[in-house]
Amino acid sequence: MLKHYFKVAFRNLLRNKTISFLNIIGLALAISCSILIYLWVQDETSFDSFHENGNNIYQVVTEDSFNDVIQYGRSTPYPLGKVISGYAHEIKYVIRFNNWFEKLSIRYGDKNFNERVTFTDPAFFQTFTFPFVEGDEKTAFEDPLSVVITEEIAKKYFGDSNPLGKNLQITSENFTTNVVVRGVIQNLPHNSSLDFDFLLPISLLNKNISWINNWGTIFLKTFLLLEEGAIVPEVISKIENVPSEHHDWNYKLFLQPFKDLRLYEEFKENRTPTGRIVYINLFSIIAIAIILIGCINFTNLYTAFSSRRAKEIGLRKVMGAHRKILF
Repeated sequence: MLKHYFKVAFRNLLRNKTISFLNIIGLALAISCSILIYLWVQDETSFDSFHENGNNIYQVVTEDSFNDVIQYGRSTPYPLGKVISGYAHEIKYVIRFNNWFEKLSIRYGDKNFNERVTFTDPAFFQTFTFPFVEGDEKTAFEDPLSVVITEEIAKKYFGDSNPLGKNLQITSENFTTNVVVRGVIQNLPHNSSLDFDFLLPISLLNKNISWINNWGTIFLKTFLLLEEGAIVPEVISKIENVPSEHHDWNYKLFLQPFKDLRLYEEFKENRTPTGRIVYINLFSIIAIAIILIGCINFTNLYTAFSSRRAKEIGLRKVMGAHRKILF
């Protein structure tokens, strides 16, 4: 019986080529477009979901009023990281993170490249989840003259040899120093908001550049890992006026969940987050609309030509077909 159903269906397709073609192509395009949009939405919403402590990581955001216009920023001063943990016991780690403004010259033997360099605090790997291929995340930054690199960079400079313990010379306009490779991590996943190739202790900046200790110079990101169960509004109330206690520039601080950075990278008035989420919602609605229109068109076209199958249905009834078989 099942074979008979398929045979009749195939004959009907051949008998009504134009209608069948329009129906099948229309529905297939609708499904394809919806699937592609779904995959894009899934990719966008997956950003930073791989961090084990993701639910407890927050970025410090600044709120400043200029000519009665509220402005929001993600850059913070270097000294903030030294003092902010003293204002709230719920803060477990403070992570300052800075992709340096210019590419620095990095030399190993006869290899010399201009590379992006990133500075951060020693607790970076206790806060964020970036698996190590070589070395130990707990001791990688014990030495202030150390560096952690990605697998791609290790291959670029050292080939197939073990990079641990090898020296790299880093040269900038402000300083020249030799650092030792203390760790190699897996290449960063594409859905990571943090992007870096070379990770160096931020104490190198403090040692070689004097202006970074100015509260008025905001040039790096500050992340906080809060203790499990910390009440975020209470933490914000404790830290929001920290800058005004150390500098005459009276701006406030608040916290944004790290997992929201990709979708909510901007703020409206009253700290209302917005950004890519607008496009995520818009395209999700479009995907649903496309699939609904495709289904409606498919049904309408077949319903319009259902009268052509009235003879077949009548014959089946005469032969004793039940409602279930006709359906």
